[in-house]
Amino acid sequence: MNLKLVAALLGAVLVHVAASANTLDLCQKAATNANRMGVVQKDKYTFSKSAACIPASPKHRFVYMLELRGLPNDVFRQIDFARDIKPSGLNQFCTDPDMRALLNAYDVDHRYYSEDGTFIGSILMQSQECGQRR
Repeated sequence: MNLKLVAALLGAVLVHVAASANTLDLCQKAATNANRMGVVQKDKYTFSKSAACIPASPKHRFVYMLELRGLPNDVFRQIDFARDIKPSGLNQFCTDPDMRALLNAYDVDHRYYSEDGTFIGSILMQSQECGQRR
């Protein structure tokens, strides 16, 4: 199951209950649903391990904890997350209707960890960035 499918399922949840639910409660329910799916392989090296919701203002933050597997540790020091990873992730969230629903409701934070659990970087995507894509 890929990250797009996870976002589609979360987007469907948002559409059905957004009008009546507290947005933090809804975010936490979406994270719980994502966690029930277990580990999801995003691409050859990236695995979605878990999700969480962090209260923030003006929008709550939906957080994906991702693990990079099968890469030598020296590669991590070479990754510029804003340059190398964010453009394609932002493109997915801005152009796919289900993923855009999630991005419209919450800021989306991808946090990357190595296989041993060491934090190696993150990207934050916000809906207003969709208009700034080139």
